[in-house]
Amino acid sequence: MEEMKEKIIEKLDAEYECFFQDMMRTSKENLFANSGEIETKKAIQNILRNEVKTNPKFDDTALVKKMLYTDNLMESGFRYASDHPELSIKDATLKILFSL
Repeated sequence: MEEMKEKIIEKLDAEYECFFQDMMRTSKENLFANSGEIETKKAIQNILRNEVKTNPKFDDTALVKKMLYTDNLMESGFRYASDHPELSIKDATLKILFSL
């Protein structure tokens, strides 16, 4: 199970690296315009990484497999948080995470 959890962490790292590289290719103005998205996605990454490492629900192989097969965990969390501004980033991330 620990190996699968590590694969999720690697997946999250790869997702964030792709996002970061994509942002770095844009103009300085675009970085400023997207600063809210950047900060939100950083927060989502931290929440997801922490949950994978500490939440006992991640002893469930089915949940871990769902996370591994979900296309983009960070983007899913961001979209859900954006669509539900009444929820905190953490609550939105956890809600989408456990409803995958």
